[in-house]
Amino acid sequence: MKETYETKSNMYIIMEQVSGGELFDHIKTYELEESEVSLTMYELICAINYMQVCGVVHRDLKPENILIEKDPDTEEIRHIKVTDFGLSKIARPNEVMSESCGTPAYVAPEVLHKKGYKKQVDMWTAGVIFYTLVCR
Repeated sequence: MKETYETKSNMYIIMEQVSGGELFDHIKTYELEESEVSLTMYELICAINYMQVCGVVHRDLKPENILIEKDPDTEEIRHIKVTDFGLSKIARPNEVMSESCGTPAYVAPEVLHKKGYKKQVDMWTAGVIFYTLVCR
């Protein structure tokens, strides 16, 4: 988010344009190079770390919620941006959450089993995304 503007009836959110589309569409179309996988995972882990430092648990990470910026010449991934914070939560340190949310194929087992979970569930999801990138 770059900026916001408010009128009496509307709120406008100015966001950065990321023209490469979703990671999901990219991995359906292209076989990723090792360098793309490592860059994607590095930036995703950095993003998760930043969110956790800020107390944010995303709870719905998946390739559809990761936008990519491509190199215009090679079509390879240059950067990623995490999006869709609709299910995210600001959590206290060590807070146990119980809301069952997220996309079943990507969520941690403790979310599916409704046993309570902590912020580490986003890291589980990163592992599932990594698997998706390398085993396509």
